[in-house]
Amino acid sequence: MTRIGGQGLTKADIEDRDKLIQKLRDDFKKIKESIDEYEKTVESADGWIVEMKEKFQEYYEHRTNAWQEEKDDSKTSKVYEKFSDEWDLVVRDGLTVPKELEDIKVREDDMSKILEGLPAKPDRRTKKKLPSLFSRKLG
Repeated sequence: MTRIGGQGLTKADIEDRDKLIQKLRDDFKKIKESIDEYEKTVESADGWIVEMKEKFQEYYEHRTNAWQEEKDDSKTSKVYEKFSDEWDLVVRDGLTVPKELEDIKVREDDMSKILEGLPAKPDRRTKKKLPSLFSRKLG
């Protein structure tokens, strides 16, 4: 290949680039690990919500029929039912990790690959000569 003007990356530049590539890879790995931890926390929180809702339901069921059937909206039973219903919605739907975070987990580290793929020198790519079938001309 034939060089075209300019030196390109020096040895120090290449070392700096390689450090940056490694840092990008390490940081991306940390992001994925953080997402894994976040998923575990979401799962724990979801389980806790279900557990709390079961406690609320148990409390309600242990109340007297007269307490449960109070008709006035300002009565304790109706206030408690509304409170419990809000928890029901979350229990029904469950807590989930945003899809965007899941997408990040399955991605490759594009930034380090881009940086790694940049040429180090300004070379002109010439058409490679294919080896000849004959080493000398005939005739």
